[in-house]
Amino acid sequence: MLKYIAGLTLALALGGATEVLAQASPPGAPSGAQQNFPQHKQMHLTRIGKHIVILQQEQACVQAAANAQAVHACLQQREAAVQALRTQYQGLN
Repeated sequence: MLKYIAGLTLALALGGATEVLAQASPPGAPSGAQQNFPQHKQMHLTRIGKHIVILQQEQACVQAAANAQAVHACLQQREAAVQALRTQYQGLN
């Protein structure tokens, strides 16, 4: 309890009092991350699934490649797909 009060006092002293008070919860209360755990878990599983699909596509592409240039094209396709995922998820974090 003292840590909670000390942290709250320090945060208030440093400014941003309205944000701290809006986000503060008493000790023992579930935090926002704990309350949203099922949604966060599902989001991570979805993200992992999308990465797996990208890797499987790259694997099929490399297996079908007839030369080094084709393999390089596969790598570029993967990099583009991963970058698109990063852009998609960037606003969510």
